[in-house]
This record gives sequence, C-alpha cells and structure tokens, in this order.
Amino acid sequence: MNGYIYAIIHSGASMTTVRYILIIFLGLSLFISAQSRDGKLFDPAVNMTERSSGAPEELEQLLPWIGNWDVELKMMLNDTTVVNRTGTASFTLMNRGHGFMERFHCADFNGKGDELNTNTIIVYNPSQKKWGLGIVNSYSENISLYDGQMEGKKLIFRNAIRAIGGLTLSYYLIEFDLTNRDKLNIVHKVSQDHQQSWRTISQRTYTRREALAANLRVGNDYGQASSVSAAEAREFDFLIGEGTANHDITMPNGQQFKFPANVTAVHTLNGHAIMEFNWFDVDTSLPDAATTIIRIYNRTMRRWENLFANNRGHGLLYFGGKKEGENIVLTLFETSNNNTPFNHFVFHNIEENGYKWYAEGSWDRGKTLRKTWLIEVIKNPAR
Repeated sequence: MNGYIYAIIHSGASMTTVRYILIIFLGLSLFISAQSRDGKLFDPAVNMTERSSGAPEELEQLLPWIGNWDVELKMMLNDTTVVNRTGTASFTLMNRGHGFMERFHCADFNGKGDELNTNTIIVYNPSQKKWGLGIVNSYSENISLYDGQMEGKKLIFRNAIRAIGGLTLSYYLIEFDLTNRDKLNIVHKVSQDHQQSWRTISQRTYTRREALAANLRVGNDYGQASSVSAAEAREFDFLIGEGTANHDITMPNGQQFKFPANVTAVHTLNGHAIMEFNWFDVDTSLPDAATTIIRIYNRTMRRWENLFANNRGHGLLYFGGKKEGENIVLTLFETSNNNTPFNHFVFHNIEENGYKWYAEGSWDRGKTLRKTWLIEVIKNPAR
C-alpha cells in the first residue's frame, strides 16, 4: 500500500488530488505502520549516527550518506531501451557502528508491478586494506559480493563471474561518486571484453529528503513474511524473535571457550528475507562485538543464500545451503583445491522455544568432520 500511495503522489496528479491523497495517507498512517512487513532494526548499544570508537576510521568518509533519500533509477536494458523509475532509500550505520547499511525500495521497478527491495552492507577491512560490499536483492532473491577501493572521490567495487556457467567472463563495477554529499550518484557497469570497454547497466541518483519514506518504515514487532515468496522461504522462520545463544567453541589446540550472546531475528526486505543480529558483551577487550546475517531463499537455485557481516574482522561472507530432512545445512559455495579447511553449519533440534546449530570442520577434504562450534538458542517467551 505504501508504495502505491507514494507512486500516486509523485505521478503528476493535481494539487487537489494530492491533498486528498495526503489526508487519506495521514488518516491511515497508524494502519500502515501496523501492516509493515519489516521488523524493527535492532542494533543496540551505539548511537547509530556515529561510528563506533572501535570501528575503522575509514568509515568516516561515508558518514555524509547517513539519512533519507529520493532515488531516480535509470536502467539500460539494451542499447536502445532505457527504463526510468523512482524509489526511496535510507542509509544508516549498522553492526553497532562498524559498518553501513542501505535499504532501498522501488514499488514497480520493471513496469510489471514487481517491487524491488535491496539491502546493501558496506564494511572496511583494515587488515586487507579494502572495502567490502554485499547486496541482497528481493526480486532476483540472490546475494552478490564485491570488494573495492577508494579512488579519489569515488568508492569503486568490483566483481567477476561467468554468467550462466558460460565461457564469457563478465566483470562488474559499482561506482559511488562522493563528490556531492547532497546528491549521491551510483553507477553499475559491466564489461565482457576483459575490461577493455564498459557498458552502463543502471544509474541511481540520490537526492536528500527530510523524512524516512513510508515504504521504508519498520514496525516495533518482528515484521511479517511476504505473501509472494516461495513456500521454502518460511523454513528459517523459527529464527524470528529474541533469545539467548549459548556458545561452546573448541579451538584446534583443544582449548574451549563458552559464553552467552543475545540474538534477535526479524523480517526484512519487505518480508522477503530475514535479518539476524547477534551481539556479545562478554569480554571488555571486545567492546560492542556483533554480527549481522541476512538470509534469503533463492527459488531459482533452490537454496538459501546468506550474507554475514562480522564487526571484529570487518569482513563479509557469502554462503548458503538447503534443508536436508529436519535439518538445514549451510556451507561455502566454493571449495579450495588444497587442504584449506571448510565448515558446515547445521541447524537442528528446531522447536517452538529454541533451536540448536553447530559448525563442523574438515581438514582432509571432507573425509572426516569434527564439531568446532556448538550453539543452543533459547527463545524468549512471545510477547
């Protein structure tokens, strides 16, 4: 509903019509808020307009982005067809002040009535001296990961894939122009001739707005699942809510660490995905430690895809898997050709009042597996 009201108000209607719609909109504001499918953005113990004192200083360069935006979206479908749409966005700090998150919404991005929601996480990794960007897309139901560098007044992210498993290697580039703090520009390009030439896929022009757009508001509850998602997208609904996670980690040398953590999960991306927050206040040498995970079910690939952000290592991880019997088994999508260890993450014992999961690692190419991390989550009573 919010997206349609927004579209009508910006459709060029007469002022009388606009005033009438605004009256209806204001009268229905409480109803709209109650019907929001996104749950609360729960990221405790930090003023989310300021970088955490323990976060990389490089994040200061992005602070001007914080706020609410109107977005002009231009998509170049081919050499002759250009589609223009409008959307809204909001930039905030996330992961307790250690990273940035953009939430974007376009009510009808393709002219066929399909909405587009994206959630973008940006981090800076000081050990690797590079930026990381992860995008979760509600329409394609997938996740893409880029690494980047600051080049003058532009933050440029890159990725490369063999589309549909073919021979052609497609290079992708996302360019953030930071020249004007009140009119951000983001350009997405592709090259299929080993970066000899580039073609623009899409361009977003951001103009500041005073208030958060109605279609990006979140509720005080945990949100609602989208009615148009695949049935399998409900497999992780047991995460929704709040609870305590008891961790038991066994290091390769046999040393064990046990500690509690808080965990909260909500519906996000207008109900198309689940966002999970974990935060740890068990060690004074690790202030405001936290992780954020966004999980979305990709019905085309018949698998769950996950984007993990860790605010201690300041990295991003892309992984996933599927339900196997009563368990959900996740792992990295790529494996090494050498003896680099890998992990499975297995969710099991899923009940109404909690669940368990464990990580198991292999150092011999999967011949044997050893549990390295046991977690039991006890859910808080429903409110």
